[in-house]
Amino acid sequence: MTIYRIDNALADAPVCYFPEVDSTMRVARELIAGRTGPGREAADVGGASYRGGSGVQGGLALRHGLVIAAGHQSGGEGRGAGSSWTAPRDSALLVSIVLEAPPDATLSIRAGLAVARMLRRRVGVPAHVKWPNDVLLGEGKVCGVLPEWRSGWAIVGIGLNVHAAPVLPDPQPKEPGLDWTESREVSEADRSHSRPSDPRPVAVAEYASLAKLPTDPLELLPPLLAELSVLLRGPFNPTAVEGVLAYVGRRVMLVEPDGRGWSGRFVRVSERGGAVLELDVREGGCTREFVAGRLRSF
Repeated sequence: MTIYRIDNALADAPVCYFPEVDSTMRVARELIAGRTGPGREAADVGGASYRGGSGVQGGLALRHGLVIAAGHQSGGEGRGAGSSWTAPRDSALLVSIVLEAPPDATLSIRAGLAVARMLRRRVGVPAHVKWPNDVLLGEGKVCGVLPEWRSGWAIVGIGLNVHAAPVLPDPQPKEPGLDWTESREVSEADRSHSRPSDPRPVAVAEYASLAKLPTDPLELLPPLLAELSVLLRGPFNPTAVEGVLAYVGRRVMLVEPDGRGWSGRFVRVSERGGAVLELDVREGGCTREFVAGRLRSF
């Protein structure tokens, strides 16, 4: 493990970098659980030893704005039970950002917007935010955001494909409700003529000028933290994603966590960070907000 001092707009906190670790999220969870707090014994993380303390010199200490980064993850985590995230070594920005913050349903969209803004301003590529926690380039997924909360702390996991797209496991773990042909909300016409799809993995390098793309993905971290710092101030403002939000005006399928699918036109993101859809006539034809789920575009 190497500890770096960087320009961190979130707080006076370092970046703790592991050339290889199973999961940066796991390291952050252990810190929050107190396994490496002051007075504890050194803990082993992916072959590296660190010891808790009040300062950076003493080892890895839990603090707001701390970033756990890795060049490679052997057990990177994706969204959904059993999902994983795999990227070629040293090709991606793989970080978990620790925040002292209460649960907030808008954190996913704020973090995704921070990535999209950074890519637009720093690299010059037209990134868009896909509700609730992905970033797209073209029709492809370039970044995933994975937030979770533990004991008054939030962990924001971010995997950004910089130089190469991730290798997805085959077959991918099946999530409840994502089998289009089994959905109760889908008409026979839809089954035969159109299917919603997930975006394919892509990398920033496929869209960016080489002159603007850093060799080391970690160089994108300071501008990302600067964007996130701005977006975390005050209540979430849905107008912040105008012009950057993917699938607006398009017909989509939204699958709720319990597996129920809804089809309609994606309208906007609400003040609570939810997805607002104008549902198809067969589903009531009303406008409805969904606070959790997954979008797929037709």
